Amino acid sequence: MANLDLNEGYARSTKGLLKIFVIITTCVAFAVYIDHYGRVHYGRGDFFTSVHIAGFAIAIIIFLVFLVSLENSLGSARCWNILNMVASLILGILCIVSSALVIGDSGKRAPDPLIAAIVFGFISGVLFLVDALIHFKEIR
Repeated sequence: MANLDLNEGYARSTKGLLKIFVIITTCVAFAVYIDHYGRVHYGRGDFFTSVHIAGFAIAIIIFLVFLVSLENSLGSARCWNILNMVASLILGILCIVSSALVIGDSGKRAPDPLIAAIVFGFISGVLFLVDALIHFKEIR
C-alpha cells in the first residue's frame, strides 16, 4: 500500500496554487449559472455546465494526487504531468468555447449572474491553459 504523506510544498507551489484557483473559478462558474437558471438547461447552457463540472472534478482529482504524493505510486510523475498537461489544455479550450457560446445565447441584455458565470468561465479557461503551459515547460 502506498504511503500517504501530505506534500505541503505542492499546495504552496505555483502549480498547487494555480490548481486551487482553477478549482475555485470552475466551481463559481457552474454554481452561479445553475443558481440563476435552475436545474433545466438546454444546448449551450448544458454544455457550459457539463464542461465546468468536469473541469472541477478533474482538477480536484489531480490536485489530490499531487497533494498526497500518489503520482509515483500510481504510475510515474512524468505520466501524471503529461496527463495534467493534456487535460488542462483540453479543458482550457472547452471552458473558453463554452463561455463564448453562452455569450452568443444570452441576447442583448444579459443578467448579472450570467455575466459573472461567463467571466468566471473565461478565467477558468485561461487558468487551465496557463496550467498546461507550466506542465509543458516542465515536461520539455
